[in-house]
Amino acid sequence: MKFTQIKVCFLVLIFGLIFGGACSTQEVKTSFNTAIVVDPNSQIPQKYKIKGSVSPINYNGEDLKQFMLSQPLPEIWLAPINNEADRTKPVSEESKKILYPYWLASLQYQYFTKVVDSSKEIDYEKLDVTRHQSYDDARRKLLDTPTGFNEESRKFSTEEVTQLLGFVRDSSYQLSKNVKESKEQFEEFR
Repeated sequence: MKFTQIKVCFLVLIFGLIFGGACSTQEVKTSFNTAIVVDPNSQIPQKYKIKGSVSPINYNGEDLKQFMLSQPLPEIWLAPINNEADRTKPVSEESKKILYPYWLASLQYQYFTKVVDSSKEIDYEKLDVTRHQSYDDARRKLLDTPTGFNEESRKFSTEEVTQLLGFVRDSSYQLSKNVKESKEQFEEFR
């Protein structure tokens, strides 16, 4: 690529970042066959923080993998940033359906990387790719999903989606720690 083409691409990028909120399309094409994607949800102000809890577990000696992968999606709430606790509300069923495949992929990844001894041949790269693909899919779908919190048409902001997915990821890690500890306690008292 020539130096002038690089300068033009750089200027288009800066223009897109500065005036991104004013663009009506998601992709700005340049004459050099490059594209700049402008996230329309980046202009939506964050109004909610994500809260939630992982359900306590009680491992009873059953198939460990099945036990872990059967754990339900944690309770997740939207809480207004202005701390109006009485307005806290669970995420919508539509949002839960979108988050669930990422939850399962995260649990499976955590199971093979944190819970069991990896003496078997496991394709960690495939596990990681699956988890990242489900993350990207959930992120894309959530950005087009209404929050369902009073203003029905308002979509999740980019920050809210990032927090939602981060909460699911962190919850799968916490659950894997809980399962491992519960399994060790079960085997100790067996």
